[in-house]
Amino acid sequence: RSSMDGRKGLAVGVLVRIDGLKAAPQHNGDHGHLTIFNTETERWKVKLCAGGELGVKPANLEALLDGTIFNNGDLTVSSIQGRGYGMIALHDFKKSSVILQEKPLARVSKDTSVTAKKNPAAAALMNRVYEFASTGEFDATNPEEWPPQVIEILEQVMNLQADAVFSKIPAEAQGQWLALQDADKDQHEKTAGGVLRTNAYDDDEGFANLYEICSRANHSCAPCATRFAIGADSCVKMVASRDIKA
Repeated sequence: RSSMDGRKGLAVGVLVRIDGLKAAPQHNGDHGHLTIFNTETERWKVKLCAGGELGVKPANLEALLDGTIFNNGDLTVSSIQGRGYGMIALHDFKKSSVILQEKPLARVSKDTSVTAKKNPAAAALMNRVYEFASTGEFDATNPEEWPPQVIEILEQVMNLQADAVFSKIPAEAQGQWLALQDADKDQHEKTAGGVLRTNAYDDDEGFANLYEICSRANHSCAPCATRFAIGADSCVKMVASRDIKA
């Protein structure tokens, strides 16, 4: 059917960006994948990267045929076959040149005692940690000696802290958060805490910082770029540590 608008590249499985919605403007800018076209409603069912599904008219969908979700003329974040999304240089960068500068989507405090004072569930979990520590069987000040049970409990507390921050940020930022990889779950069971642990950068102020673009940088044992913290708002910049060829 012409209403499927094949000229726009809309087809099952294609990554799309939603735009121009009036009845549900909170979804403008969201990304998702097309699953099926309903000929009765003349809408595509979109499985949102942030979770859930939405019926959208073809006119409100932009097909990202190359899997690109970011492009500023200097670099792009695009799908790399078999490796998910990665950051790709669009031109050569000289050593010491700035590749990217970015503010965090969110900052999550790693001070579990703060959450324990505000959240009864976190308090109960931290009490269990204190019980383990009181046995004297490990050095509580040395994370390398923490037993698996303590690590698991602290991760649960961090999940609660991540959920608290996630609930307070705009819907668009929530979608960007959940669009990042969660190493603990598959693509349909992501959690705010799992995404945070997978992608966040820690700062000297005791916060885990989540970045939409910096988190997409490809990891390497021989990196071509270095990350620096600048300013008090956890803004970071990536600088070429050697000449980079596009």
